[in-house]
Amino acid sequence: MSRAQDGIVAYLELLHAHRHLIAAAWANGGALSAGDDNRRAIAELQRRRTLIPYIDDEFRLNPSLGRHLDEVFDRARLYAVGADLGATIERLVQLVDEYEKAADEGRAEDAERYGGDFDYGVFELAESLRAELLRLRTLTDNRYADVRTLAEKQRQNAFWLRRIERIGSALAAIADNGLRARLEAHAGLAGLHTVFEHQIGQQLAGWRTQQLDISATLKAFLYRLREVAPQASRLRSFALHLRQHPDYRPPAPESLISPPDWLARHTGLKLKAAAQLDRPVIAEALAEVAARVPPAVVSRRRERARGRLLDRAPAAAIELAPSPAQQALQQCLAAALESPVPLSVLGWKRAQAEFRELPEELWLLCVLHAAGLGHAAGHAGFSRLNLRRIEAPAAARAGNVVIHDLELWKKP
Repeated sequence: MSRAQDGIVAYLELLHAHRHLIAAAWANGGALSAGDDNRRAIAELQRRRTLIPYIDDEFRLNPSLGRHLDEVFDRARLYAVGADLGATIERLVQLVDEYEKAADEGRAEDAERYGGDFDYGVFELAESLRAELLRLRTLTDNRYADVRTLAEKQRQNAFWLRRIERIGSALAAIADNGLRARLEAHAGLAGLHTVFEHQIGQQLAGWRTQQLDISATLKAFLYRLREVAPQASRLRSFALHLRQHPDYRPPAPESLISPPDWLARHTGLKLKAAAQLDRPVIAEALAEVAARVPPAVVSRRRERARGRLLDRAPAAAIELAPSPAQQALQQCLAAALESPVPLSVLGWKRAQAEFRELPEELWLLCVLHAAGLGHAAGHAGFSRLNLRRIEAPAAARAGNVVIHDLELWKKP
């Protein structure tokens, strides 16, 4: 068998190996939940596009495979139509009408059946739009074919442009037919609204952007093809002339009475002179040139003698004593942590005889700066303390904040 036949046989064997999962997905309306015992099998079927991710850990059959099984087992979907996107949207509106009527009349079984078909129809529509946009994007990025004539290229471009415009019409119909607003406004349609938003509503803006981008690219291609058409016509005429006159040779430019326009635009050949040093005719001239060349200056690089390490004792470590402000800050934080009432920073400093020479303005500024730095300054005590500023009444239009004192107390 050929390689293509081997691939088909291998895929059919894969379907046969996981036939129970595929049958369960089709019997449940196309949905299948992933479990620990079937996760590997679902991953393999997902890789071959047999199953498509739906919501969270749920998967659904590929719509094309689902339609094939519906035809084989004569399972008729309510208001089922083909792959026509416009008819599919009308089908969804009709299913919502029937679902609402069945719910109002108390026919729970029929309402569940209409809801299930709406769920599958939304999924089928979303997957059709997603697959079509992906295919058109791939074809557009790869210039969508390799053809031999310009006319074929133009027909291809027009064909794909019509397809992307039909997708744009379908997206506009989804946005303008009021289905989304109807599902959102009616409380009894909350379940259908959730399915619609997850599959289509959240993707609508992105699909519209892709559609407009692909359409703009195809229109740009069409414009370029129209510009190429006259040049291609001249090339085809020249090729026909060469086939009819195999012995044709272009005339010499000096023999033409009026040279063609392209000759005036041609930049010509760029010539570059190069001396042939092996010719004996120019040996004497080269010798005279070489005699006038000054000799090159030769400089010798002196290498420094290799040094040796000196046996020196390592320098003794110098221990820096903390400043008076740092000592006062550490002692003040410790006193605030042990104080049962808010501790006045200025009052505590005045009670310490060893820190009386420390200016009060500098002391308040030191505490405020350390509180602002926090852990970065190494003062972990501020994370366990509350800080309150005792400020003077604000002067009119002054804009200055005057701090008289600070209070620290332990957090509860």
